[in-house]
Amino acid sequence: MNLDRDLRDALQPFGSDPVADAARVLGALGPAPAPGPLGLPKVAWWVGVATLGLGLLGGWAVARWSAPPVEPAKAIEPAKEEPRKEEPRKEEPKKPEEPKKPDERQSRPTDWQTMAAELADMLEFTSFGPIAIDEPGKGEQALKQGSYRAAVGTTFTTKDSLTGIYLWANDARVRLGTATVAIVEPQMISLASGRLWLSDIPRPALVRVRTDLATVEVDTATVLVERRATGLWVCSLEGSVVVFPEGGAAVRLPAMQQVEIDTLRGAGPVEKVPFAGSVTSWMTPLIVSQQDSAELYERIGEMVFAYLDGPHRDAASIELRRLGSHGVPRLYEVLDKIAADADLLHRTVALLTDLAEFAQAAWLFALLERDDEQARALGFRALVRVTGLPVETEAFWRTAPLAERDAALLRWRQRVK
Repeated sequence: MNLDRDLRDALQPFGSDPVADAARVLGALGPAPAPGPLGLPKVAWWVGVATLGLGLLGGWAVARWSAPPVEPAKAIEPAKEEPRKEEPRKEEPKKPEEPKKPDERQSRPTDWQTMAAELADMLEFTSFGPIAIDEPGKGEQALKQGSYRAAVGTTFTTKDSLTGIYLWANDARVRLGTATVAIVEPQMISLASGRLWLSDIPRPALVRVRTDLATVEVDTATVLVERRATGLWVCSLEGSVVVFPEGGAAVRLPAMQQVEIDTLRGAGPVEKVPFAGSVTSWMTPLIVSQQDSAELYERIGEMVFAYLDGPHRDAASIELRRLGSHGVPRLYEVLDKIAADADLLHRTVALLTDLAEFAQAAWLFALLERDDEQARALGFRALVRVTGLPVETEAFWRTAPLAERDAALLRWRQRVK
């Protein structure tokens, strides 16, 4: 069977009827071949298989011989970024700076600054008895013995009491005697009556003392000023002061010099102060009572020196009695120096034993160990006075052998422990 010829012959004359034309074509082709796989004619199936195989083989050959050789893949490197060119920034016009506000923490005074400012307008004082004051803004006040504060410009009326005043503004110190009336300010003290002591040595500052008869300028000095019934008395104890009498020439007073301005005759001659202990003895109760003991022991040393020196022994002895038992240790220290002078030794031991209190019993026991018979007798009397527990008799301590005295001394020490 020739499929091409049969198909050509069957298609030659077609009629106008499609159905009839189709029947004629099928009849001319003859019986249909047996079907192959998938319901296709066997010839068509084999032709398709062969065509597919040739197509695959041809495609592989074309790809094999025509494709360019494949190079091995290279590692992909990150693209290099070129540095960007920054465009110049446009500067904005500067705003005018606002004035800085003050730091409140700096402008506000600290606590100590506030306290110092407040204290500068204050007086700190101690009265050693009842006094009266007239304080600016508060008026008159009656005060008992004690420590107080008052505003500068306060008027003090001391009556029968002593008063010590400290001026915070310039570290000056003022002491008012009894029966004194004075207005106290840092740069000016107005003395109406009585007496005062003033020292501005710790922090030099010009302070004036004004009275009705003269004005006294004090700068790095210590001075005594007393308004007496007959006139004004001024004494420089340390440093130099200048006195300006009313209607008279200025008077300069070096240390330990004094002048008196009479109410009628004016200023008298400048004279030497004989003994400082005598002119300052009115302050002794205040010196003994103050908390700072430095001045007390300095004064004791000055009085003991004056006592031994001789010319002012009586006055120094009186002042040492005013200072009381505080001088006992210093007096005992000088006994060996004056041992060769029996009269001075006995006088000094008598002064020491008169001043001694129970707290100085150790120094009195030490007198019982001395070789001087009179010193031991005076020590025995003082120990009986302060302890009330006598051991043996005065005659025993004068004449007993050393071994017996040592045994009795040990018993007495143990008794008063």
